[in-house]
Amino acid sequence: MFRNAGSVGETLLVWTFGGVLSLLGALCYCELGTFIEKSGGDYIYLKIAYGRFIGFLYSWVNVWFLEPGSHAILSLTFAVYVVEPFFPSRGTADTNAAKIAGDCHPPFGLVKLLAACSICMLTAVNCISIRLAARAQVLFTCCKLIAVASIVIVAVISLLSGNTSGFDQHGVFVGSATWPGDVGHAFYSVMWAYSGWNGLNFITEEIINPNKNFPRTLMISIPLVTICYILINLAYFSVLSKEQILASDAVALTFASRLSPILGAAMPLIVSLSCFGSLNTGIFSSARIIFSIARERQLPSSLAMVHRKSQAPIPAILLRASLALLMLIPTNIENLLNCLVFMEWLILAAVFIGLIWLRWKKPDTPRAFKVNIIVAIFMAAVSLYFTATPFFSNPVESVFGLTVIVAGIPAYYVFIKKDWTSKSERFSRFSSKMSYYVQVIFNVVNVQ
Repeated sequence: MFRNAGSVGETLLVWTFGGVLSLLGALCYCELGTFIEKSGGDYIYLKIAYGRFIGFLYSWVNVWFLEPGSHAILSLTFAVYVVEPFFPSRGTADTNAAKIAGDCHPPFGLVKLLAACSICMLTAVNCISIRLAARAQVLFTCCKLIAVASIVIVAVISLLSGNTSGFDQHGVFVGSATWPGDVGHAFYSVMWAYSGWNGLNFITEEIINPNKNFPRTLMISIPLVTICYILINLAYFSVLSKEQILASDAVALTFASRLSPILGAAMPLIVSLSCFGSLNTGIFSSARIIFSIARERQLPSSLAMVHRKSQAPIPAILLRASLALLMLIPTNIENLLNCLVFMEWLILAAVFIGLIWLRWKKPDTPRAFKVNIIVAIFMAAVSLYFTATPFFSNPVESVFGLTVIVAGIPAYYVFIKKDWTSKSERFSRFSSKMSYYVQVIFNVVNVQ
């Protein structure tokens, strides 16, 4: 992100405006969540606003590419922080260790192996017991809070002590990016970090008094997260130079190593457990999305089955894990991230435009929370801008993402519109046998 922004000042501005955009987008989702009181988030909103076809395209992208790619990136981040202490690079404070190690970066094969192990381990935990996964998440969340709090406290102390060497080195805004493509990619990375502000909408039916708790939760959490992100970056810039940040594969580790050997040793563990927790949350929640889509008969019925005792949607969890492992195969993760964020912004643009359309289509339907229509129009325009920008700076990833979406059209026509699979006697027998074997092997049943 810092490489695209080009300067300290622009980096902080992008983080600030990213928080503002997240809050405005969350307010739009707040209206949708209190207006359409169904779990499922984007899938439900797109289906109601545009019909079954667009809803299927969203499920196609989400199930087969978007969520698995997100899990792959989280698992790789976890793996990088696990192995980074053993492979010091130029960005670390310990220059002697860097020289001894030959200024080497972690072998990408080792990173991928650890990432794959983390996905398999958390998949097993979520399949064995929902309660065990929930308890593990408490530990991971505590690690995340400790990591954020430690960096924020250092930022406040450092700034109050007048330590601004990182700001004064080259000037706050010297080298700032001006080309829209670079600015757009800087926002891409930031908005990826802010992602999750629409997570409540996937579990709307499980929220107590959503009309009151939706706005309250968003108005408290997003400004708080924005302040934390800004303070974390202030901490980095007050201790590290631009060259050190760009050279480091794990900035939080480099930052901690410069401050204290003890903190440098603890930070990889804290951050890796934090990423581990985010991955655990992703596997837990995204499997429920597959489960919900399967109940809508847009995926095989076996994916809507749950374990007899634990009630865990084991087939959905295993499908999600398998796809995430496949996403570890590409060697260029930055290209994967750009492709994922492009598709995410395209979906968000469709949701915001759908909100405007529902205002016109159902104007008399009562809404407990109503965002200003100008906010919805602004967010739709911003989303379309972030969708269009990559076609000029990274056309290959954008065309690939668009190809994935377009590939869902024939799939919809074959499996949903014409429903040729149910009309084929041979396929019906195959599907019945698969459902039988899934039930026997994993001890799962259909939800009544």
